[in-house]
Amino acid sequence: MISTVYHGGVNEMAMCLAVNGPNSHMIMRGPSVDQAMLNQLGTVFEPHELRSLFDVFLGSAPTIIADMHQAIAGGEPAELMRHAHKLRGSSRTVGCNTMGDLCLQVEERANEGRVASAAEFVEAVELELESVSDYVETRWNRLVS
Repeated sequence: MISTVYHGGVNEMAMCLAVNGPNSHMIMRGPSVDQAMLNQLGTVFEPHELRSLFDVFLGSAPTIIADMHQAIAGGEPAELMRHAHKLRGSSRTVGCNTMGDLCLQVEERANEGRVASAAEFVEAVELELESVSDYVETRWNRLVS
C-alpha cells in the first residue's frame, strides 16, 4: 500500500511517500518537479524546447514502467534494473527527483535479486508519474517563468 504522509504546519509542510507492506520504506517527497532544475534547464532551452523535452519524458515513461512490470512478472532482475536505471536518469534530468528516488529503490531491489519486492515501488513510480504529469499540465506557464 502506498500513501502520502504530511508533516509540519502550513508553512513547513514536508511530504513523505510511504510504501507500506513487507518492504516498508519512506521517501521524502518534494515538489513533483524541481523548480531550480527547471530554471537551470531554462538557461539552455527555449520554453517550447523545454516543453518538448517534458513531452518526450511524459510520453516514454509509461512504456518504461510497463517494461518494469513485465520484468517483475518474468522474474528478471537485470531487465528490471536496466529499465529502472533508464527512468531514474531521465527523471532526474528533467528535475523529477522523487521519481528518480523511487526508481533507485527499484534498482536496489533488482540488484539484490528481490524482484517481487520492487513491485510496490514501481506502483509508487506510476503514481508519481501521474503527479508529475498533473503538475506540468496545471503549472506549465509558472514553471518556465
